Amino acid sequence: LERCRAGFSRVQVTTVCPAFINTGMFKGVSQPLLTPLLTPEKVVAKVWAGMLDGTHIIRTPWTVLLSVFLRGVLPIHMFDLVAGNLFGVYSSMDTFVGKKAE
Repeated sequence: LERCRAGFSRVQVTTVCPAFINTGMFKGVSQPLLTPLLTPEKVVAKVWAGMLDGTHIIRTPWTVLLSVFLRGVLPIHMFDLVAGNLFGVYSSMDTFVGKKAE
């Protein structure tokens, strides 16, 4: 809306919501249940295709979309139980080491 009001109606925005990508940035993470560690090439391909198609939001893998749905339909305490205890989302960074400084 702000883009159009400012006269930039031809500027498009694509928001990318990936899970973990297999780069040094996410070294050591443990993937939540049913959530694969994505390759940079697959993410780039999805983002590029989405940008060309005019997709506004790209969520990958499918479990990211599932989490949005579950957050919308479950009470927060139930969502926390499912996300934390079943999928292991809240502990996925416990083993994170990250990329070492060069």
